Amino acid sequence: MLRFFRQIRQKLIEQEQVRKYIWYALGEILLVMIGILLALQVNNWNQKRILTESAEEHLLLLKSDLQEDHRKLLVLRDEINSSLNSSKNLMERYKLNLEANVDSMMYELTQLIFEFNFSSDKSALDILLSSGDLGVIQDDIRDLISQYYNSVEYIEERDEIANTFIKNQFEVVMLNDYPWLWVGGNSHPALSIYNDDKRPAKQIDPQLILDDKRMEVMVFARNFQLDLQLKAYHEGILILDDLLLTLENR
Repeated sequence: MLRFFRQIRQKLIEQEQVRKYIWYALGEILLVMIGILLALQVNNWNQKRILTESAEEHLLLLKSDLQEDHRKLLVLRDEINSSLNSSKNLMERYKLNLEANVDSMMYELTQLIFEFNFSSDKSALDILLSSGDLGVIQDDIRDLISQYYNSVEYIEERDEIANTFIKNQFEVVMLNDYPWLWVGGNSHPALSIYNDDKRPAKQIDPQLILDDKRMEVMVFARNFQLDLQLKAYHEGILILDDLLLTLENR
């Protein structure tokens, strides 16, 4: 083919048809440029196809991670809600100075000592980000991914604040002033190890707990923290529900 074009070029020059030669040269350049552009376009199509296929694979991995996140969030949300209800019950007793069964108060105080830690598996997200596939994902999916992981950051932040308070303050008061909670008479499942404790249970006056202003402040603080945690988890679950539904229907 190149030899054929060279022969035409040489023939035009020999015949001194300069104008025709110029038009021919321009046409030849144009054909070369069109060829290059077509090659680039085909290459771009192939690159986009490869990225799209790669993004699909990574979205499947992400979906699996998100489904596991969803399961953990639901479990932790229910546990947080249980602790929040315990704090509300205690707050009502403090505010109204209500007589209470000491067993229920022991159970509810014990419930407030537990920490909650949500940890999201971000391995598929890291692969998606490092691969550069995020750019070819639909805008609505990309936005929901961003919203969800922003909510995860807030959940982890609320968990850290609450857990730090438990370790540095609430737990200290409980261990120093309420060690009798760790006895056979405490019906909380976490203390089932004491179910067969043969030692006589200490007789506790619930009014002593109600008169303990420091513990009342501690319960109030736990109530406040648990309420914010529950809201953070609830918001994260709502966003995740939308994201999983969008991934399912794409």
